[in-house]
Amino acid sequence: MKGGVLKIIWVVLAFAVGFFGFKWIFQQFSSKGRIEKIADELNVLCPKRYDAFTRLDSVVSGGQGRIVYYCSLIQQAKNEADKNALTRHLKQARISDVMRNSGMEIFRKNLDTVQFDYFDSQKELMVSISVGPLEYLDPASVR
Repeated sequence: MKGGVLKIIWVVLAFAVGFFGFKWIFQQFSSKGRIEKIADELNVLCPKRYDAFTRLDSVVSGGQGRIVYYCSLIQQAKNEADKNALTRHLKQARISDVMRNSGMEIFRKNLDTVQFDYFDSQKELMVSISVGPLEYLDPASVR
């Protein structure tokens, strides 16, 4: 009797581990496909100018729950910028965008990381900003 109960417990445990393991693996692939689909949809609109200074050039899936927006600061040269001030300004603005923009809800819901890479007018990387769940779920992140 005792051996039969142990076998049943082991079968239930094995099933649970297998089920949740499969579910986790499926979610990993599902996340990748979801982000790639969003990137493809946004790339149809690119390049898209947002204002006199900023243009969205392309969007890619960064893998593992990360989407990367490649942007250009049209009238900015890398050697002319105060990189620290620019980084502070852009970081706060992007955290606020991810927190409040309805188009970013899918990333908040799935606890994705949203990365923004900014290039100057010469196509050199100026600033890379990564906004993850710890930042956009914490209201104190935006000041």
